[in-house]
Amino acid sequence: MKADELPRSHTAPHLELAQVIRDLGLQVELEYPVGLYSLDILVPEAWCGVEYDGLGHGQPRQVERDQDRDSQIMTLAAIPILRVGPIMLYEPDLKRLLLEFFEAWADTCEKRRAVGAWTRR
Repeated sequence: MKADELPRSHTAPHLELAQVIRDLGLQVELEYPVGLYSLDILVPEAWCGVEYDGLGHGQPRQVERDQDRDSQIMTLAAIPILRVGPIMLYEPDLKRLLLEFFEAWADTCEKRRAVGAWTRR
């Protein structure tokens, strides 16, 4: 996807997060559709999603909505989601945290990918 084709929802932090993941040598797919939802970032090799959450996502109502959404995506496509907020985005250990998340789900990657195969573009 070219920069001028990016959805308006991709802010600078979304793109920075995607670049951090690319710097780990992993492919990213932006705005990956899953049913009625769209993941900010899908990492196909790990079959994991990463969402950038701005400041509004800390509100109790939004936290509950995000948890429900994550649960729906896991049920529909077996994609676990790591949520990264503004502070975490600039943590020196972000790359390590991302790798740990992907590695934690590595043993079930193929099985989860088979469940979510219907979502493939």
